[in-house]
Amino acid sequence: MNATSTSTIVVPRTKTRPGLIASAKTFRLVCDDQGLHVIHLGRAMGPKVKSRDPIADKLAGVMISKMERKLEESLAEAEREIEYLPLAELVARKHSFTVPLTERGAVEVRSCAGADLVLVIRAPQKKAKLLVHSHYRDELEAIERRFGG
Repeated sequence: MNATSTSTIVVPRTKTRPGLIASAKTFRLVCDDQGLHVIHLGRAMGPKVKSRDPIADKLAGVMISKMERKLEESLAEAEREIEYLPLAELVARKHSFTVPLTERGAVEVRSCAGADLVLVIRAPQKKAKLLVHSHYRDELEAIERRFGG
């Protein structure tokens, strides 16, 4: 990914929650002088749900662990792949988009339960809520400031 500007902010992984129809997705955020580029990396795991039956819980845990490993391998491969592609090509992919910096107030950081923050995007072309680990609070707040927040 050719994002070499000194003012580029990168958040390596964010994700959306699963919906009734759509699966959870993983994204990389790149904010530069043009705007916020939301690059789709692949699927994400939804929240874990506990069963009341300990045996069913154990079996589900084994299956979910395998799925998580496979998903992690897929995301790592996607991350390696995008390092060498131009940003314009990445944003043109399905589920990826750009929010131009001219969309004042289109990006907002909110706190939520647990260790996550929510990056709320409200732009004319796309609306999204991305979960981001609180470790990236400074980066998210810098992105929000660029959009006049």
